[in-house]
Amino acid sequence: MGAEATPRINSALLQKNVGRPVRLVGKVIGLNATHAFIEASDRGQVNVQLTAGSIIRQGVVEVLGRVNPDLSIAEMSSFMFQEDYDCDTYNRMVTLAHSQPELFGWA
Repeated sequence: MGAEATPRINSALLQKNVGRPVRLVGKVIGLNATHAFIEASDRGQVNVQLTAGSIIRQGVVEVLGRVNPDLSIAEMSSFMFQEDYDCDTYNRMVTLAHSQPELFGWA
């Protein structure tokens, strides 16, 4: 059996994905030793619980993690992006992808 699908989400889609692994892209707007606060593509704020040795720093990040019941995300891994991130275009892609989940194996 293949790996579990990891849909790309924004903050509005957290509730639909509790307990599932997801990918969230956004700008880091706050950071401490245990948490990052991310502004998602829909401009909602998401609390990310960092793993030990997390690479997250100020900038644009993609977080792969599991959505907790409190709608925070427990980081499993992350990837820092270049600063030329266009949140509006990314959010349109997320919305389009979720309107056709069967195309992405999320159905």
